[in-house]
Amino acid sequence: MRRPSLLARDGSGTAAIEFALILPVLVTLFFGTVEIANLTLAYMKLVSAAETVADLVTQQTTVSSTDIDNIAQAGKLVLTPLPPAPFGVAIASVTFNPANGNPTLAWQDTRNAAAMTSPTTLAAGYGSAGDSVVIVVATYSYTSPISYILTGAITLSETAYLRPRLSAAVAHS
Repeated sequence: MRRPSLLARDGSGTAAIEFALILPVLVTLFFGTVEIANLTLAYMKLVSAAETVADLVTQQTTVSSTDIDNIAQAGKLVLTPLPPAPFGVAIASVTFNPANGNPTLAWQDTRNAAAMTSPTTLAAGYGSAGDSVVIVVATYSYTSPISYILTGAITLSETAYLRPRLSAAVAHS
């Protein structure tokens, strides 16, 4: 058996011990970075999906319930390769009174999302008398595939505003 004074001077296992001490920190940093990068990607895709939905609605003069279904499906496709089930969209058209410019809700439709609580308040500042604006609120409940750092679902939300292209307002049938 070696003497304690000899063991104190022996440094042959120091690197292995230091590596064992730092490994949990490095693994946490690695998985945390991957999870935050995936969360950022999900948010960027949600922004694109909201803009796509708003763009598709504003290209129409009239939208039906079937059109909204198809447009919401297009929003889900933008999220690829993320799972589409947690995607929801609320779409509203707000018109501004030609006489005084006050915003009025023309119509609102949702798919897998809650209705907007106050679309006229959201529209404030986005139009003037006689104008209209389409507001899209897209939501996505992100769950990390790794779930090492981000253990629960995180609800992401993005709002897009666009004006109709082919008519003064987009009608809903």
